[in-house]
Amino acid sequence: MNPIRLLLRSRKFWVLILDVLVSTIIFIASRYTSISVQTDVKFFIGALQPVFLFVISAIAYEDGATKRAAPYLLAHIADEPAKEKR
Repeated sequence: MNPIRLLLRSRKFWVLILDVLVSTIIFIASRYTSISVQTDVKFFIGALQPVFLFVISAIAYEDGATKRAAPYLLAHIADEPAKEKR
């Protein structure tokens, strides 16, 4: 399959894009405010980053667990018809 198509179907990629868009929009909007608001906005963006990183990590963990479980699930499904015939 095409790597670009795989990338565009990736949930991790879209969370990353959302993170960049939200942070950029908030930062640009704060450029037209006072200095104290800009400091607060930088703190807010910094506070959002761990949340986005946690979501991306959780999706990666879930994807890895699914790939590790696939051989077990396939073997389990293949054994079910044999058990029913007994």
